Amino acid sequence: QQTLPPASGPPAISVDGGRIHFMDGQAEFCPAQRGRSMSVGGPPVVDLFNQQFCPNDGRYIKAVGSYVFAGHFTGAIVRYWSGGPGAAPVVIASLPNQFDLLQKIDTQGEWVYWAVEDAVGRVNRDGLNPTSVARATTFRTGMTAAPNGMVYWAEGGSADGRLMKADLSAPAAMLFVGGLNTPQFLTSDATHVYWAESGAAIKRAP
Repeated sequence: QQTLPPASGPPAISVDGGRIHFMDGQAEFCPAQRGRSMSVGGPPVVDLFNQQFCPNDGRYIKAVGSYVFAGHFTGAIVRYWSGGPGAAPVVIASLPNQFDLLQKIDTQGEWVYWAVEDAVGRVNRDGLNPTSVARATTFRTGMTAAPNGMVYWAEGGSADGRLMKADLSAPAAMLFVGGLNTPQFLTSDATHVYWAESGAAIKRAP
């Protein structure tokens, strides 16, 4: 265990290219917000942007290559440059509803995937070709973008929990696994999708 100060109370972190990325607010009522990064070995900390108030949702952040992707409280996905001080985040996609609550951001290849309570979607890193598919309204936070080109997400509860999937190049939701007990917290690798269920169970399916 090693402490890597200063963190300034970030709500989430993402690691890529040997650097830790995070956002933080300055002072109690957040008069300004910074996107920051530091080496995985520790300080110094670099400010990548400094923006008035706190418009970005730093609870969901994903650093990949040249960009860091995050949510925005106007119902959008934003990006900013990861390589050093630069401009404030810019919008690359709008969520279906301005008041949608973002649940997760994931990436795979050139695509940025997102999930809200009633939809799952993706957009190219350049902001092109946004698309989405409807999701049964749920607060289950599970979603993962897999290397096979599919995106998987959780729906339902203790009696009707299920995982759904879709190829968002031709979006149509399909059942992946049913009969689950409150599935959530999905992740994936090249061969399986993994998830957690109530009752301290972690499961997988090919």
